[in-house]
Amino acid sequence: MAYLRLEPHDYHTVSRLCRSLELTDYSLPAFKQLLQLCLAERSPALAARVAGLGRQRLQLLYRHFRERPRPRRGHGLNGAEVAAVQAAGVPLMAQARFIHLLKRAVVRRLAGAYSDLAAKVERLSLGQFAVLCEEVQARRRGP
Repeated sequence: MAYLRLEPHDYHTVSRLCRSLELTDYSLPAFKQLLQLCLAERSPALAARVAGLGRQRLQLLYRHFRERPRPRRGHGLNGAEVAAVQAAGVPLMAQARFIHLLKRAVVRRLAGAYSDLAAKVERLSLGQFAVLCEEVQARRRGP
């Protein structure tokens, strides 16, 4: 059984490169070559380590990043609906101490103009609503 251990910093470096350059869209040999080239200036030691990986360990790395599904929204709302919630609830989101009260306030704000959306938000569990709040906060902060 093969395994590959990376330090957290090295893992995040490789992860960012794989995501941003979509390196796993290439064949395994091309993936290795492109990863080495990208790492050469940033982290020569890590580039050398990648160069020395055998086929089995390289495949582990390749599959690990290739099989990562994109995270789905944990609340089931689309982008336009999240934007509407943001418009309705942002003034409250930074000040809410109790999520169930915040949820109730957002539902009330949405009820007039977006009754269908208000019903959807009302059906969310508190966990799903918390995920929605995190997404709204992230949008508010910007990229």
